[in-house]
Amino acid sequence: MKKYFLVLLPVLFFIQCKTLKNSEASTIIEFEKTPCSGQCPTYKVEIKTDQSIYWNGISNVSKIGEYKTLLTSDQYNDLINSFEQIRFFELKDSYKSFMMDLPTTFISYTKNGQTKKIKAYDNIPKELLELIKKTELLLEKLAWEKTNK
Repeated sequence: MKKYFLVLLPVLFFIQCKTLKNSEASTIIEFEKTPCSGQCPTYKVEIKTDQSIYWNGISNVSKIGEYKTLLTSDQYNDLINSFEQIRFFELKDSYKSFMMDLPTTFISYTKNGQTKKIKAYDNIPKELLELIKKTELLLEKLAWEKTNK
């Protein structure tokens, strides 16, 4: 009996670890602002399916380094609905121009295992620009907690 238990124990441990790994929240939205030659805010944000949100402030922002917080259900659902309302998956992959030195916004959205990433540099359609501004305003008003990283 003891032999069976010793054989079964590692198997149960492996199954438990696999179950925990599969239950981790996945990234649903990524938002990134790139630098310019001036004082443009540079940061990356990841929003997870469990409503957690991670900030990595790089330069020209009030929060340099890594931070985290949680969205309320209303904030999370409102943001997801905004992506759906503008038909994010139907937008072009890139909005650019011949202008130099503008910051670029990369924004991606994952739904049903499919990810759409947009490079927004210039000539951005109104509905996408409004989504970017809405996301930025949300990021500004959240209560962030510094992580140990």
